[in-house]
Amino acid sequence: MIFTRNQSAFEEGGKLLQDNKELTVMLLKDTRSPLTMNNRVTLLKNGENKFPEVLKAIKEAKHHVHIEYYIYEDDDIGKAVENALAEKAKEGVSVRFIYDDFGSRSIRRHLVPRLKAAGVKTTPFYRVRFWAFANRLNYRNHRKIVVIDGTIGFVGGINVSSRYVNNDAGEKQLYWRDTHLRIEGPGVQYLQYLFVNDWNFCTDDILLPDEYFFPKLNALSAKGNKIVQIAASGPDSDTPTILFSLLMVIYQARNEVLITTPYFIPTESILEALLAAALGGVSINF
Repeated sequence: MIFTRNQSAFEEGGKLLQDNKELTVMLLKDTRSPLTMNNRVTLLKNGENKFPEVLKAIKEAKHHVHIEYYIYEDDDIGKAVENALAEKAKEGVSVRFIYDDFGSRSIRRHLVPRLKAAGVKTTPFYRVRFWAFANRLNYRNHRKIVVIDGTIGFVGGINVSSRYVNNDAGEKQLYWRDTHLRIEGPGVQYLQYLFVNDWNFCTDDILLPDEYFFPKLNALSAKGNKIVQIAASGPDSDTPTILFSLLMVIYQARNEVLITTPYFIPTESILEALLAAALGGVSINF
């Protein structure tokens, strides 16, 4: 599925789409993730760039705020986001919050009750019953998603914690490098789809698709000129979609592969793909 505003935009993206058609088709077949055009995408480097953007978007929300995180900590950043969510809920904006019951276990006793008292609807993902086995089961939700009014979305590697914000505390402070994206346009709708599915999985408060959650495409299509397609997988996935996507882009590389990750624990298939690419003359850089 391709959403395009005009013929010239389609032609400009034609070569890019042709070069990556196998990946596009795989994501569409595997997870029904549509290929979307006319998105505005902003790269947010580290927490010091991400959190001001997220807080600003939350404060400007008119109808709803959907937020889902693996790690949420009750520190300065966590409290800033909490206060913004609570303020919007008190204004009558619908606020829903999914937190992973293992990754965000530190907020269960105090921060979550405070949010509930402020009118924020909250739910844990896969409530932990047996803590001795919690970190051994691959049933955790590592997603980091924020959706504002169905038109603005945030996704990437940065959880809610002050550790992601680098300041001028001195050389002894750990420098945390991570990346996030702000998306405006049709690409936001798949992030919304993921959130709604997770919410309906976790609660009996079933959300149905409507024009507030999924605005008409003509209201989203004039944001920018970027192509967006979301690769998503999780505990409920039939296939390891993200792994397949990484393998496909490595095998399709022609000149270079640039990798930045805090956790490089490659599977045998990833190692084989990197070795094959390197032997084929592709530059591999970490």
